[in-house]
Amino acid sequence: MTFLMRLTPLIPYILLSYLLALTKISMKDFCLGTFGLLPSQFVFVMAGTTISNIQDAAGGDYTGGTGTFVFMAVMTVLGCGGVVYISITVGKYMKLALQEEQSNSIVYSESPNEDTENLTSDADNSAA
Repeated sequence: MTFLMRLTPLIPYILLSYLLALTKISMKDFCLGTFGLLPSQFVFVMAGTTISNIQDAAGGDYTGGTGTFVFMAVMTVLGCGGVVYISITVGKYMKLALQEEQSNSIVYSESPNEDTENLTSDADNSAA
């Protein structure tokens, strides 16, 4: 779950780190989940490099060649699209996980006596 939360850049990383520190998550899960930062960090580096290359090209100082420039621009666009796709997909999975967790907590919180009383009263009503 930590990995999925780290994949989406919608929550600021520092805020998510503080929130995770307040939970009962193990150190191992926290550290493994941190690898979820890598895809978005890759996109941020590509975007920063591409912006730098655009500034150099506008000033006439760019010596990387057209192919390199086009590659960087395409990778940045694809990376941004990938981050958006991942954010939407992770949001769906997180909603499903939260709904499942809530339904499990509701099942565990109900007492078995209430269920048997409801079944008994339903059987009495149908017999009458």
